[in-house]
Amino acid sequence: VYPTRFTPTAPPLQGKPLEGVRFVITDRENFSAIRLGAELGSAIEKLYPGRLPWDLNSKLIGNREFLNSLKSGVDPRAALEALEDALRHFESRRKPHLLY
Repeated sequence: VYPTRFTPTAPPLQGKPLEGVRFVITDRENFSAIRLGAELGSAIEKLYPGRLPWDLNSKLIGNREFLNSLKSGVDPRAALEALEDALRHFESRRKPHLLY
């Protein structure tokens, strides 16, 4: 993880110098994008309560319970565990309907 600065070349922040964080993935087989997103969102919510537009990302996140858990401050690991449990339940309900 490294601090970084950049200036976007496209709107809406075109030409505005920004500071951010750069992540270098060194093991893509063990990397979990959803875990990174959950941890980042959780950290931003703790640092800046109420300023992260969670609902704008609801379609990206795709699971209302998971979104509400992160939004309300549940530990991201616990929220992910609950999400995985829900996914296993869905997969078991879906299995009889698969053709292949």
